[in-house]
Amino acid sequence: MRNVLTLILAGGKGTRLDPLTRERAKPAVPFGGAYRILDFTLSNCLNSDLRRVLVLPLYRAASLDRHIHLGWGFLHRELDELIEVLPPQQRIDEQWHQGTADAVYQNIYTIEQHPADYLLILSGDHIYKMDYADMIRRHIEANAVATIACLPVELQYSDQFGALQVDDKMRVTGFLEKSPKPTPMPDDPSRFLASMGIYVFNRDFLLDRLCDDATDRDSSHDFGKDIIPQLIDSHPVLAHPFRDRNTGRPTTGGTSGHSMLITKRTWTSSRSTRSLTSMTDPGQSTPTTRPCHRRRRSSPISTQRNRESDRLSTVSSAWSRSFREAESNTPFSAGR
Repeated sequence: MRNVLTLILAGGKGTRLDPLTRERAKPAVPFGGAYRILDFTLSNCLNSDLRRVLVLPLYRAASLDRHIHLGWGFLHRELDELIEVLPPQQRIDEQWHQGTADAVYQNIYTIEQHPADYLLILSGDHIYKMDYADMIRRHIEANAVATIACLPVELQYSDQFGALQVDDKMRVTGFLEKSPKPTPMPDDPSRFLASMGIYVFNRDFLLDRLCDDATDRDSSHDFGKDIIPQLIDSHPVLAHPFRDRNTGRPTTGGTSGHSMLITKRTWTSSRSTRSLTSMTDPGQSTPTTRPCHRRRRSSPISTQRNRESDRLSTVSSAWSRSFREAESNTPFSAGR
């Protein structure tokens, strides 16, 4: 995959994950201890043999940059391998990133410095496992100008995804960004085909389109709202169904799909309690919170270890006291 350059859009403010995103970007939110949400996308890239990655953060890039430097600094630039963070620089004009397409356009000079035939554009705040090589290979074989990864999602989540319409050859014939009434799938009226926010573009073709879009005053400079819908009627745009590599079956989106597995929760904090859930007492009209007890009950094994540690500490203290008393009674102690 030496002819592919990967661009990771590292999320927005992430207000729905507050307070986790007060001091960091959404892709930098910790997950599973020492890991971050962005690590899922980066792991997918390396396992897909994609070793040239540019990360484009939109907000609060310090934490993200530090994590990538400490955790992903093993790639060698002399071998044309890199994971580089490109924070907003206002290099083209005085405005910050206006949309996902504008975030790529603002870094067009850096992108042109890396020779590539194709651009893989990803989101850095999604949790999923995917081999991008299959999607890129299918894009090249179909001679498409753009390919969109998609998966079935329940209709009730249509306001969170872009909706695709495809023909029998998986060519995209329609695209609506976060439409309240998407077109259901022909074989499943309860679901629609949703965009995963994962795109493959022919590099030169996309850069030309971004330059045209930048001069359009009526554009919101977004891939889902502007770039993709303008390509469907005049250029071959392909849909790539996301499948679980372990089972070979399509994966269903929604609350358990590729998007965010971190659910929105309400935190109430005080000095002694922090609640993840709210409970209502039948005898009260106001909701009460369940305190989170930080102390854990000691197991029999840990209790025994504590007793053994106390016994050794007592023995050690007794030996030290006896040694000091014996030392004070020796003839050499007076001369010290």
